[in-house]
Amino acid sequence: MLDNESWLRLLDGLITATKFGKLEWEVLDRERQLNSAKRIMSSGPEGASRYFITQAEGASYELSSEDPRGRAPYELTVREISKSARLKHIGTLRSSVAVQEPSTMKMNQTLEQLFRVVDSSVEPASAVVSRLLRGLGLS
Repeated sequence: MLDNESWLRLLDGLITATKFGKLEWEVLDRERQLNSAKRIMSSGPEGASRYFITQAEGASYELSSEDPRGRAPYELTVREISKSARLKHIGTLRSSVAVQEPSTMKMNQTLEQLFRVVDSSVEPASAVVSRLLRGLGLS
């Protein structure tokens, strides 16, 4: 389990990597969420309406919001990918509504910032289709 300082460092790193295009996040619809959850032998965030996934060298990241408009609560799950392609659960961070201490507020704000950066970095499906059709010479 990661401590608060480690989570904040990881969140800041994910925000930076996403902003600079080093991480490309993918939107998963509910059916693909369920298939992904079965594939990695764990359940995805219950009832997640907005769900993103990405992989970097040696790790898999899943970010979700239960709200269709992308509002809190948020959840980030981190898994390490071993050389044998097995996934090891590193930790899950959930935003908290019980904000009593400054470290919890900072964690919530940073998790929300990551969600906003990821959400704005994902190419809409309609843009992907348009780009693919242009590549085929069909506008």
